[in-house]
Amino acid sequence: MKLRTLLLAGLLAAPACSKSNDNVPVMQEDVAAIVKYNKPRLDTFQKRIDDIDQRVRGLPRTLPELADVERARSEARTKLDDLRNKEATLDKMAAGLAKDGKAVELAKLVEDTETMYEENATIIHDDLSSVEGWLSRAEAGQMRAQPAAPVATPVATAAEPAAAEAPATAAAPAAAAHREPAAAAAPKP
Repeated sequence: MKLRTLLLAGLLAAPACSKSNDNVPVMQEDVAAIVKYNKPRLDTFQKRIDDIDQRVRGLPRTLPELADVERARSEARTKLDDLRNKEATLDKMAAGLAKDGKAVELAKLVEDTETMYEENATIIHDDLSSVEGWLSRAEAGQMRAQPAAPVATPVATAAEPAAAEAPATAAAPAAAAHREPAAAAAPKP
């Protein structure tokens, strides 16, 4: 029984091994495609980091939570740099594994590359989003904290005293008109 199971497992595994060697060039291309696919995403992250750097320069260093923001920005930048550095080595690693016919290792490299990009891109996106949200709140708070320009109030001259008082006196008859119907509706003794 054990021999039959072992023989059956061997027969099923043999075609799988030969097929994986046929896929070596495809898996090598997969690694290159993953890198190429993620390049625009990394470029977008770099642009967001550059924009954040510009916005942070204009803020006072005494704002609350600035240390946390700097830490998140630094983590995003580090993760992005790590991905950029990996880009250069991934093609070489895939070419070396393909040349040696190491299909299993190449398949693992494809899987690890996809996972690496997705996990790091999620961390970078989350860090940058939290920093951009904090910056928006900080900039809005800074706008509110700035004193508004004083509003000039009109000063009445000797020739305009009646015009300055006109709106106030015009409101008095209107208020009296509203009281009259109530007075007329009340019964007289």
